[in-house]
Amino acid sequence: MTQWDIFAFSFKNFLRRKTRSILTVLGVIIGTAAVVIMLSIGVGMNKGFEDQISQWGNLRQIEVYQNYGWPEDGGSSVETGYMDDISVENIRALENVYGVTPKVTYYIPLIVGRKQAFVSVIGLDPAEMEKFGYTIGTGRLLNGEDKGQNHFVMSYTVPFLISNPRKPVYWYEAYQGEPHPFDPLLESYKITMDSSYGQGYQDLSRPKPKLYKATCVGVLKQKGEGLYDENMIVMDINLVMKYQKEYEKQQGGGGGGGDVIIYGDYIVAPGRPSRPGMPSPGGSGSDSGRKHIYNQIVVMVDETKNVQKVEKAIRDMGFSTSSSMSYLTEMQEQTKFLRMILGAIGGISFFVAALSITNTMIMSIYERTREIGVMKVIGCRIRDVRSMFLVEAGIIGIVGGVAGVGLSYGMSALLNSLARSGGGLFGYSGTSAVSIVPPWLALVALLLATFVGVVSGLYPAIRATRLPALEALRNE
Repeated sequence: MTQWDIFAFSFKNFLRRKTRSILTVLGVIIGTAAVVIMLSIGVGMNKGFEDQISQWGNLRQIEVYQNYGWPEDGGSSVETGYMDDISVENIRALENVYGVTPKVTYYIPLIVGRKQAFVSVIGLDPAEMEKFGYTIGTGRLLNGEDKGQNHFVMSYTVPFLISNPRKPVYWYEAYQGEPHPFDPLLESYKITMDSSYGQGYQDLSRPKPKLYKATCVGVLKQKGEGLYDENMIVMDINLVMKYQKEYEKQQGGGGGGGDVIIYGDYIVAPGRPSRPGMPSPGGSGSDSGRKHIYNQIVVMVDETKNVQKVEKAIRDMGFSTSSSMSYLTEMQEQTKFLRMILGAIGGISFFVAALSITNTMIMSIYERTREIGVMKVIGCRIRDVRSMFLVEAGIIGIVGGVAGVGLSYGMSALLNSLARSGGGLFGYSGTSAVSIVPPWLALVALLLATFVGVVSGLYPAIRATRLPALEALRNE
């Protein structure tokens, strides 16, 4: 018999007992759909966590802080690294590191004529800005040529906040594509490090804060609907730190708050450790002469899969780290057991489907015993007999798998629809997908259904080949 003859004969036998074949296929459909839906809920759960964490920060980004020698994981005090340019270069030399920049943030007024807006000024290395996921909408991002220049890039919402200081606008949610009230690239700006500038009565006993002219060279692209668009400008970190030091010196060494570090639940002020024996910020801490210049260093990793490896390497250098990827991994670990339970439920359904296929094929042998005997007498090879039963079982698996995958897509859409209209299921908000069926899951389910079908038909096929020809012919 040719391969085509085997397939045609098997397909004919599949259609011979329609009711029994339909019921068997139905078992495979239910098993396949159960596996896909259960796993798709786990995929949707992970994707929901990823979307939630991504709104907090880039999954490839690591924030580096000074380690004050606090015991970690129950251990003793550890060696601390220095937050300086040497450490920046050492981190840059690590494998899988895509970009590194020190970072400072202050809350300042951005002045336009008699109006102003309160924004966060973020100081970065201009040459590294492009590597940290900033997307330009108008103009350009900062680059290496902007070092030492009073150039900045603003977020999309800043122009909407520029208002009369007596009636300030602190927050504005621009609808998607809403045009700016003016061209941000053509205005003249000034900044000051005095966060109280233009607010209420001015203390004339204090020196008048210095204003610095600044030029906007770019406006970031507006973030998508539902995503937070921070009110900020980005400048050269060296300029920002220079202006802050000048402001503190002008105000008699205080008031700026530039040296105050917020570390977890502790506020560390210069020369005043929050724990006994903890080094003060800015102090050398050793005879090396190195000092803590920065409060924060930000690292961008080339791929998300390498984030934890790079984070560990940075901690081994004596720093504390924080990353969105760590939070995501922790959340996924907390739900790992639940996802395993869901997968096990789907697996049980598949096992029941396999028993159904085995039972159907064994019954088919009993009904076709005389037919098997005839095939053997006329010279049909044993492997051809075995192949016919395996192919028939495979057909049941394929048909059930295809229909089961199709059903799972429909059930997934229904679950997501109920989640959106019902205020969320399983703790998800209406914007999250409860069930996600990626292409790889559909393909794996189809291959698994086919495999289960063939394996379930293996015993009946072997049993059919072992029937003696004469005994099979005598069977009525």
